[in-house]
Amino acid sequence: QDSDLGGLAEFLVGARGIKGHLGRFDLKLGASGNQVSELVRSLDVGLHIQKGKFSYGNLEGGRPVDFSLNDFSLVLPAGKALTGDMTGTLLEHPFIAKLRGGVLEPMMLGAQSALDFSLRSGPVSLNIAGLLQAPTADAGPTLKFSVNAPRAGELASWFGFTPGAEAPMQLSGKATLRTTEWRLDDLSFRLGRSTISADLARTGIGKQPLLKVRLAAEQIDVKEIESLIPKSEKTNPPKSEGPVLDIPILPQGIDLTDSDIEVRIKRFPGSPLDVADVSFDGRIREGYMHPSPFAVKLAGTALNGAVLLDLRGAEPRAGLWLFASNIDIGALMRKLGMSANLEATFQEFGFHLMARASRLGDMLGRSELLGTIGGGRITLRDANTGAQARIALDKGELRAEPGAPLRLNLHGAIDEVTILLKLETARAEDLLNPKLPLPFQFHAEAADTRVKLAGEIARPVGSELKLALDMQGTRFDSLNKLLRASLPPWGPWSAAGQFRMSSLGYAVDELRLQVGQSVLNGTGRLDTQGARPRLDVALSAPNIQLDNFRFGDWSPVEKKPVPETEKPLTAEELRAKAAQASQTTQKLLSPEVLRRQDAFLKVQVDQVLSGEDKLGSGRLEAKLENGRADIGPVEVNVPGGSAKLSLGYEPTDQDVKVDLHIDVDRFDYGILARRIKPESDLQGLFSVKMNVDSRAQYLADVLKHGNGRIEFAVWPKNMQAGIFDLWAVNVLVALVPAVDPGKASKINCAIGRFQLGDGKLVDKSIVLDTSRMRVTGKGGADFNTENVKLNMRPQAKTAQFLSLSTPIQVSGTFTKFTVGVAPGGIIETVGRLATSILWVPFQKLAGKKIPADGSDVCNAGFDAVAPGS
Repeated sequence: QDSDLGGLAEFLVGARGIKGHLGRFDLKLGASGNQVSELVRSLDVGLHIQKGKFSYGNLEGGRPVDFSLNDFSLVLPAGKALTGDMTGTLLEHPFIAKLRGGVLEPMMLGAQSALDFSLRSGPVSLNIAGLLQAPTADAGPTLKFSVNAPRAGELASWFGFTPGAEAPMQLSGKATLRTTEWRLDDLSFRLGRSTISADLARTGIGKQPLLKVRLAAEQIDVKEIESLIPKSEKTNPPKSEGPVLDIPILPQGIDLTDSDIEVRIKRFPGSPLDVADVSFDGRIREGYMHPSPFAVKLAGTALNGAVLLDLRGAEPRAGLWLFASNIDIGALMRKLGMSANLEATFQEFGFHLMARASRLGDMLGRSELLGTIGGGRITLRDANTGAQARIALDKGELRAEPGAPLRLNLHGAIDEVTILLKLETARAEDLLNPKLPLPFQFHAEAADTRVKLAGEIARPVGSELKLALDMQGTRFDSLNKLLRASLPPWGPWSAAGQFRMSSLGYAVDELRLQVGQSVLNGTGRLDTQGARPRLDVALSAPNIQLDNFRFGDWSPVEKKPVPETEKPLTAEELRAKAAQASQTTQKLLSPEVLRRQDAFLKVQVDQVLSGEDKLGSGRLEAKLENGRADIGPVEVNVPGGSAKLSLGYEPTDQDVKVDLHIDVDRFDYGILARRIKPESDLQGLFSVKMNVDSRAQYLADVLKHGNGRIEFAVWPKNMQAGIFDLWAVNVLVALVPAVDPGKASKINCAIGRFQLGDGKLVDKSIVLDTSRMRVTGKGGADFNTENVKLNMRPQAKTAQFLSLSTPIQVSGTFTKFTVGVAPGGIIETVGRLATSILWVPFQKLAGKKIPADGSDVCNAGFDAVAPGS
């Protein structure tokens, strides 16, 4: 009673390393006979222990494991099998156990005994059955065992699982022990959704031991297993411990210092990367494994390489090299919830990971990662329209320092335009968790343009996406080849705002668009869910500088370079070239093109500037809907005047329909002249009213089939040919000195009202008023033949004797016309000259005087000039 165990355990059952305290110990032996054999056959043994507290594993290099026996009874009757019952605790878990053995005489004669041991601890059951015998080099105990637990948390103290873990656990196998080795064969381990089979052998006991491990698994759920195993509390374990697989119930861990390992794993269910077919063969010597063959399949793509292990330090160190050809990165990104509409294939992909961690789950977080990419392709798709952007990759690099974000750099081209892409996102360990949002920074550089998107993305990608947008470029036309379009040469430019992508399409809120010194604010929307994509842009600005929007020699269609030695084109050649350009434009604006999308634009400007000229407010509306384009109203206000324009364009499979409406009221044409020639000193006002519609087979023939009316009025201060390259302006400039050659003469105004019918321009009224003359005219122009013919009749404002007011005629083509005396004009002039002595006095006395400044017609404009005047 109340005695230390001492060496009693080793004496009775040969078990070394057991220490403890006995509350009560009873041993009963009884035998009778004259010979030893009789004594053995009649021996009756009884052993009873109460309130014993013990520990096993008290050996050098071992770790004591506590257990207690509240009550233990062992009975070995003469000639009968051994039986035992016990209750107690193992690592603070209470248990009930039963022991069944062999008969004493056969045990002593054969030096071996059968064993059947069962233990229950709550819902946990343990069974061991086999043969016990003293170990030798060729023989020893052989035992089959099994452990079953409906919840792994019930084995928290025994196997190191997390308390409360719900996953079921089953372990079974066969153990054998020899003096030179131990083996675990046919080992089967099921934990939750993971199933592992293995064979373990430790040979060379007493020398330099070698552990041999063969591990195969149908599937391993890494996340589930890691959730069942608590993180180690050891921060800096002694180096002397070496690489050891630690299981609490074992008095000693499994030493991995020298081992041969063979691993074959078919599946990792639950892995976002769809990891499968892992194979690895390695030899660890003195805690170090040189690079050994390794293979794995990710998302259906086979990768081959090598793995290195260094188990000599406080923490294991692992190195992994992988290589693959034609790897489908797009599939991997979709599985990670990073992209739903991206296809990406790398022709060559190399991957190197160097990690320090004692747990597989910590490995990525403490890894240095480097990947190299050799060629490939990326295709971005719009989910609604199927529109694509294709990038041909040249090279790339993937990099992540321990605990740092993952960075990807790609070099490639879109339609032979060089492009550089940079992506920075989450840390590698966070990237594998599809529930975590992705920090996101994307940079793209191409065609002198830079784009940046930054923010956080919720996974899976495809729901609402919000990112800060920042774009900068030198000129719009540098993007021509990239966008397969001809953009005007405006720049430098920038755009910023909040980019948003949803199932409806794309949007930019808080948009700030800057071109030169002009800044516009507003919103933009691209809806791709409907039958046709719809673009809506609304912009406003305190001021706009029109000099930032000069077109120069820009054309919406591609221009072919003209050789320096090429001869100037004739009028017919120019006309043919213009017709060809018109047909090209018509193809560019074909029904098929215009019906691909709808677009709506609104621009409101408080102050419009043109160089040093300060205009008033302005607005622009434009829309493309159901295959019809409407530009307007376009309005620009100036002090005392305004300009409004509307243009409609609707192509069909047979022809094009165009309607044009212009209403300009006393607009300073000097502003237009200075936009063409900044040094120009032209001044004056003009008004235009135009309502023209036309339907023609070709765009170049629109005016040939035009119908409507055209009215204009000009109040020039000075005017010269060459600034406005228009035939009507050139006719006016050439006509003035012909009808009023006096140097002191001043043009007050020129007013014309015309009717356009089927391409023929017919006068309703024509008046040219100078300080000395008033000229009325008749005539028109034909856009079919490009001919012009005007008959002008001058009249002196003051009745004069011997006046030579000769009628003038303008005739010829738009590009080549003559100004001369009208037929019969000489005779009419001679007659007027001869009769002037009769009618001039009466005109001076009774005639109505025409104002020198022409105020009677010039001030009133169109309304004062009646048809036929």
